Formats: sequence, structure tokens, C-alpha cells
Amino acid sequence: MNFSIEKDILLKAVSIADSAVSSKNINTSLGYCLFNIHDNLLTISGTDNDIAIRHKCDVISDGSFSF
Repeated sequence: MNFSIEKDILLKAVSIADSAVSSKNINTSLGYCLFNIHDNLLTISGTDNDIAIRHKCDVISDGSFSF
């Protein structure tokens, strides 16, 4: 999958969504970030199953992945 976005915008969006994922979580499968691209809008969702943060920004492409 390919998509285009400015580096600074992506880093800021990932930082915002990733702040929901606790680095102290014992079970790492409970914390993740999901990247979903649809209609030229990137939505990054971060959660640790207690709180969730979703951030959106414009891109060129469609697709999804998580880490």
C-alpha cells in the first residue's frame, strides 16, 4: 500500500494517537495504533482498552494497517 503525506503531519498524528497506548502495559496486545485510509482521509486510532484517541488528516490513497 502506498500513500502520500507530509512527514511532519504524520509524525504529529502518530504522536497524538500513540499517547493513548501505555508503554507500561504488561499485555502489549491490548495497546495498538490502527491506521485506516479511506476517501483520502487517514484516521489513526490509538488505544490501551481504557482510553482511545482518534486523529484524522488528509492523504492520497486508501488502505489500512496496524502496529
